[in-house]
Amino acid sequence: MEGLRNWGFDFEYAKEILAKLNISLSADNQLEFPTGAMFWAKVDALSPLFDLKLTYEDFPPEEGQIDGTIAHAIERSFLHIAEDLGYQHVKVRSVEAKPIKQCLSTTFNDVSYLKQRHETGLLYSASKPSAFNSSVGEIFPVNVARSVKQGTRLNIIIPTMKPEKIYGGISSAIHSAKCLAEAMNVQSIRLLVTSDEVDTPSMQQVAKRLNTSFLLAEPNDDTDGNIVVDLFSRRNLPVVLREDDVFFATAWWTADLAFRLKDVQEKLFGHSLHVVYLIQDFEPGFYPWSNQYALAEATYLRGDETIALINSEELANFFAHRYHFAHTWYLPFVLNKGIQSSLRPTVKKKKIIVYGRPSVQRNLFSLIVEGLRIWQDRDPRTHSEYEILMAGEAFQPELLSDLENAKVCGKLSLEEYGSLLNEAAIGISLMLSPHPSYPPLEMATAGCFTISNAYEAKDLTKRASSIYSLNSLKAESIADALDIALNSIQHETPAPLVPLNDIDTKFDKIEYAAVARVLTSSSLKKGLFFLAFIKRGGECGFGGGAIAGQVNASLRSLRSRASCCHGQPIRAGPKAKSSFRMFAAAPAKTALIASPAKPLRKQRPRRWSDLRWPIFGSIALRRRRRFFWVRLRPRVLLPAK
Repeated sequence: MEGLRNWGFDFEYAKEILAKLNISLSADNQLEFPTGAMFWAKVDALSPLFDLKLTYEDFPPEEGQIDGTIAHAIERSFLHIAEDLGYQHVKVRSVEAKPIKQCLSTTFNDVSYLKQRHETGLLYSASKPSAFNSSVGEIFPVNVARSVKQGTRLNIIIPTMKPEKIYGGISSAIHSAKCLAEAMNVQSIRLLVTSDEVDTPSMQQVAKRLNTSFLLAEPNDDTDGNIVVDLFSRRNLPVVLREDDVFFATAWWTADLAFRLKDVQEKLFGHSLHVVYLIQDFEPGFYPWSNQYALAEATYLRGDETIALINSEELANFFAHRYHFAHTWYLPFVLNKGIQSSLRPTVKKKKIIVYGRPSVQRNLFSLIVEGLRIWQDRDPRTHSEYEILMAGEAFQPELLSDLENAKVCGKLSLEEYGSLLNEAAIGISLMLSPHPSYPPLEMATAGCFTISNAYEAKDLTKRASSIYSLNSLKAESIADALDIALNSIQHETPAPLVPLNDIDTKFDKIEYAAVARVLTSSSLKKGLFFLAFIKRGGECGFGGGAIAGQVNASLRSLRSRASCCHGQPIRAGPKAKSSFRMFAAAPAKTALIASPAKPLRKQRPRRWSDLRWPIFGSIALRRRRRFFWVRLRPRVLLPAK
């Protein structure tokens, strides 16, 4: 029956059946079902199907049909219904069956462990990669699986951890995530690497920079502790989502993934937390007028769901006039400790250090080389005495064929870089973006006459008097700046280290404890309750997220996965949709945090033990006449923001 595991002519029937249960279905979703309807299941997992009260008249006459009937549609809907109630499914094959790659040979004793490796959730599975994903290689479809484990886990989504690709941006991202993890006091960190495979040097970098041990795991491993997931190489496996997963994005395509996972988290659990977004530049500018530009900017347009950590005051001021975020802090420039320990007042030599990265267009490599060529031609003998050292990345020396006395240094260690900063009299580092970039600030601190550039409100001369900022980015302007530098530097006396000035901004300096408090308060808001009176014909509706003034929205979301439920959500049955009245359990400015207690009488809804809440109050369920009455006795009131 392998060849029959498809929708055939049954999709429309299945969509109609699931719609009656308020389950949405898309042809983009993956399809999995027990062919031949051979399976074991808990009765509760399929109870909504019985609630439909289908009769023989709902089925067509038996004429030996092999497809295109409501029976075939029901067969393909079993797992969707069970998954909607929070249940999982496991596929089991006989050892005598023909082996397939997706199956793992195991024994009964290993089943409890293997259940921690989740199957892809069918309701929120992603579509297969399309031509669009080939055009925009930074993003890709991701499948998810639901976890029943509790507890906050910090998910750091990062492009790479390969040592040769770790520059200031990756280094800052890891450091910031580490500080947030410490402030949140999380016991589990998951590093999702999106754009490079994870090899042994990558794992060593993770352990070194986060100062703790990590295990390499699969995306569908639902294990506790600190793990690294190679999402680049294992995109075929689902990413396990927990109710209290926090996502930390470090670049626009990681933010795109974080928001997609957050959206699924909202559907699975009825709530989600803010995405923590470390913004290190105006990234749409990297892709002028393109698909990537649109997608990158779209990550800034979900401001109400974002905690923005903006790297540098200059960049924060740029964003302040363009975008709004729920919470915003800025990260001040802090000189790397490894570089700082190497710097000292030194007599400068005839050396020019250049941040030269031909692969990064915004660093204007060709423009710098042309400016140096023009400058050397103005006085070949004198100017050629200055050794030009290109640092940042390795490239072919032929790119410097127009220059005299020029050398490619490649990517330097911190000690080598610090030593070179001590010796260089002049530094050149351009960045065509609102971010100040680290190299010009490091060069200026070391006492180099530093040539950089302005960009809108960015003016690095406010940082230090040793910085010369170009307003007009032309090769001749660079040559003119070098002439000014030659008249300013002294080669006889040690150049002092230069302290950097702070820049005014409307935002507060980063306090990771404050970020942790915001995330904690967001988590507590899932405790908002509403009460519902429902006639005896239907089940009791109970869900999170309603306060006075939001009753209508709560009515619409009553059937959605309740944030307070684990296992089988308490839901409104199909017959109860139009037969209940409700009111808010709290005033508009008050949040009620409560927990279910054992019911006084065992009435619907069943399985109160499946509800997980902090024990701040109690709930009693009574029957009065023709109504089920849910009574909330609050003990703690928390102000809602």
